[in-house]
Amino acid sequence: MDIKIAYSNNSETNKILDDIKEQIGKFKPKFILFFINYSLDYETINKELGKMFPNVPEIIGCVSGIEFCNGNVYDNSLVMMALSDKVIIKSKSAIIKNISSDYLSVDNALAELENYFDYSIEQLPPHKYFGILLMDGLVQYEDFINRQLQKKTNIEFVGGLSSDYFKYKETSIFVNGEKYNNVAVFVILESAVNFNIFKTQAFKSIRGTVEITKMGNDEKTVVELNNKPAAKELARIFNLTEEELKNNIYDYSVGLELQDDFFVKSIQKIEGNSVIFWSNVYEGVTLNLFKNQDILSKTLQDLNSNLGDVENIAAIINFDCLGRVKNLKKRNAITDYAAILKDIPNIGFGTYGECYIGHFNQSSVMLVLKTK
Repeated sequence: MDIKIAYSNNSETNKILDDIKEQIGKFKPKFILFFINYSLDYETINKELGKMFPNVPEIIGCVSGIEFCNGNVYDNSLVMMALSDKVIIKSKSAIIKNISSDYLSVDNALAELENYFDYSIEQLPPHKYFGILLMDGLVQYEDFINRQLQKKTNIEFVGGLSSDYFKYKETSIFVNGEKYNNVAVFVILESAVNFNIFKTQAFKSIRGTVEITKMGNDEKTVVELNNKPAAKELARIFNLTEEELKNNIYDYSVGLELQDDFFVKSIQKIEGNSVIFWSNVYEGVTLNLFKNQDILSKTLQDLNSNLGDVENIAAIINFDCLGRVKNLKKRNAITDYAAILKDIPNIGFGTYGECYIGHFNQSSVMLVLKTK
């Protein structure tokens, strides 16, 4: 087998490590990706994983608010995917430290990667290489990092923001046994198999638009929409009371509609008359209006339409918005949702935002590794 999935939903650190060691066994990974719940002793476990796999070139992971693995969903687990050299030829990570809007932070990381590969970053063959991006979910520069990586690379990359299920305390990133905060890690991988990136979301466009006419002190806080108090105006547009909007923020949203695809800017919270979003928004921009559909049926429909024959899929890595998770839990559908992928080896986690052609919310983006 060229791909190994391991997981543990034990609460004791030693038992978690024993579970992972037993499940990986004598398998020799070329690359390891893992997601670990915020409630566990992730700092100790991360260090021990580095010791457990000293010969693996790259071991990358992050704190998660909820985990998916092989058709199941957990809220207290570690999930891991290990890939052999028959899947990943080589990989290299670079840490974008002290995330800020300093252009050099991205340039320095890409220069480090460029020294490792046989191509310049701008010339990597996109059919052979892809990227994975994990970002500290409590840092406010995810849109900037995504934009810079898109400008300076020609490969597709996928990823998400680490999370702690709305506790907002610590959302660490892990690289080769070390724990980091206030960073992003960007990994470039040379693949031995075919791959593609798949995105699904369950919103539908409804008639009308809204213009951002006044921003607050940051790029996520909107004070006025259509020259009116933002919360009041958004509630009016959706034909809701302000209280109804507050209680249903994952059912109503705004964003961009581009070529029959939606890039959702999800509401994080409402404070007074201001609306705070998870993603950056900008004054003067006109946004489309979206309303959530049934996530379970829409995801199943999109998967059936786009993934093709399951037998040709070796594994899936899923970066899934925690807003979707909350919505599914509210409808007692999260178990059925996880089971959609039960026939495909997979891991995933609930993110504070998804990365693929930019940063957005209320979506699931999947890296699909093929068997041929």
